[in-house]
Amino acid sequence: MRKLRVMWTAFGLLALAAIACSSSTSAVATSTPQTNPTATPVRSSASDSVPTLTPTPTLAPTSTPAPVQQASPTPVIDVAGDVTNRIVFVSPDSQIYTVKPDGSGQIRVSPERGTFGQGAQVPGYTWPGWSPDGTTILYSAALPLAISNSPYILLASAADGSSADSPDVLYQNEPGTGLIVAGGPHYGVWSPDSEKVASIVSTPDGLAVILADTVNERAFPLVPGAPLYLGWSPDSSQLLVHVGDRLLRFDAPFTSVSAALDGGSMRYFAPTYAPNDRRAAFLVDGQDGTTLFVQDQDDGTLTPLTDIEAVGWFRWAPDGESLAVLKGNPLANESTIWRIAADGSSEELLASGRYLMLMWSPDGKKMLLAQRSGEITSRFLWSVMDLATKEITDMIEFTPSGEIEQLHLFFDQYSASHTFWSPDSSSIVFTGLLHEPLSRQEDRARGDDTVWVVKVDGSEPPRAVADGFLAFWSPK
Repeated sequence: MRKLRVMWTAFGLLALAAIACSSSTSAVATSTPQTNPTATPVRSSASDSVPTLTPTPTLAPTSTPAPVQQASPTPVIDVAGDVTNRIVFVSPDSQIYTVKPDGSGQIRVSPERGTFGQGAQVPGYTWPGWSPDGTTILYSAALPLAISNSPYILLASAADGSSADSPDVLYQNEPGTGLIVAGGPHYGVWSPDSEKVASIVSTPDGLAVILADTVNERAFPLVPGAPLYLGWSPDSSQLLVHVGDRLLRFDAPFTSVSAALDGGSMRYFAPTYAPNDRRAAFLVDGQDGTTLFVQDQDDGTLTPLTDIEAVGWFRWAPDGESLAVLKGNPLANESTIWRIAADGSSEELLASGRYLMLMWSPDGKKMLLAQRSGEITSRFLWSVMDLATKEITDMIEFTPSGEIEQLHLFFDQYSASHTFWSPDSSSIVFTGLLHEPLSRQEDRARGDDTVWVVKVDGSEPPRAVADGFLAFWSPK
């Protein structure tokens, strides 16, 4: 991959790539501008917020994490290394690292923060995401004014740590622009071929989608508007953008809208392609209600799957034969999870309760489920369902960070870019304050900013592998 290379220095960013996206068209909704970004990491606090169909982007107050007991005595390794079966995480001081599932072999991925400090002001990094081929990590940086006029930039670094101090700049915000959601400067999702990044960013006119092509070293705007959700076809030739009450398709080379589809319903968030062809799933509003459809983008064939009465979230199974659908209102104890055949031939109820999130395991045999824990709404219960038996096993009860809580509410979009599952489907990673099970005394001393790994077969208790507040597993 050719590089959008810039060099970082102790005196600031001397050669940021000038690829910022500007738009003269007013967006449907705008992000709150932030003209004086702070030096501390951008953090989002956990809350009892209720998901809405049109979430308004807001700024989260920054906070200074309290020191916590170190998870592992293994020293940080600042050299290149293997990138398979690793976990990327954000440390309490807002640095990006990867680590092995046993807590060893930490590798720094983002630039050394102290190198660029202007007094107490240093950059903060957040929301790392693996490229599908596992070679690159996308993340956002919050920059103090002493370092750059741009408050936020979107960066990419080699996952093996070899380019930690010389990352690629994919996008830089214009002065005065803010976050897109609490704790999130950008949302980016890689194309399946790992050559392009479609990102939701903040511009002076509001939110917009930009496309960064890392091969041709260019970035350009696609469409302004809000709310915005994205979905790539598996061959990377098509991108669906759900913007407000429209569903737009962009075909390569993505220079203009190729088609406007019927899936403009406001009762869902993210459209999603099948993993093995160009069938796309989305909701359509009709006179008799709202229906989940699958449409073949090659021949236009439209197949109805199921009715959606309130709100619907859905994700394809890894084999492309079915979709998991969450229906209803999770915060009112009225949600159900279904497995529906992609050809509409069958519909199976898997679970009912107050479920907020579902996430397929890579092998398609299990599903990670999340719901709020009893009356303590800040706590979450994660369970794993064996799809062969439909048996549900409770795994952990914990209080997540604000970022992870946000991911729960918009899991259908984040599932396209971030996963808690290990590549072999044997384990999950999570961050937050663990409540149960706490079988080891040393676990009880740990704080909120902890990266945990737990085996889904229950053979081992959760293991603290690093100190951090956001963590995701590699795709390979």
